[in-house]
This record gives sequence, C-alpha cells and structure tokens, in this order.
Amino acid sequence: MGCCCSKLPKFDILTIRTLQELGLSKGEIKKLVALFGRVDLDGNGVIQADEFFDFFALHPTLVNKLLFSCYDMEGNGEM
Repeated sequence: MGCCCSKLPKFDILTIRTLQELGLSKGEIKKLVALFGRVDLDGNGVIQADEFFDFFALHPTLVNKLLFSCYDMEGNGEM
C-alpha cells in the first residue's frame, strides 16, 4: 500500500482484504490507515487505551473502559 509518510502504519494483507470485503475503497482504506496513525501516537502499530482516550478526549471512566474493552480482543489494553 505504498505511502509517502513513513509514520503511517502498514496494515497486513489480511486486514486490507477484510476492509475491501467490507466494501471500503482504496481511498477509504488510506484514510483509515492515516487515522489509525494519528491515534497510535507512539507508532507501535496498536492503539493503547490511553491513546484511545486521549484522541477522543475521553476520561477513563468505567463506561469508557468498557467501551474500549469491546475492541480489545485479547484483553491486553490494546487494539
């Protein structure tokens, strides 16, 4: 998925294919990758709870932690 900005994460081929199967265009996938890169402040390829809360200006309340946990498939504080 060649990109001019090295800070952007690179999604693996399975993720790309899944996004395409969901009907996202190449342009939409590029926007999603860019958004992911904006949320993933440390650039490690995952979104940690603190990055999620910071990006959406949320306080880590019980409800917000429960919301995050819906996307934390491995239960390790990352998505």
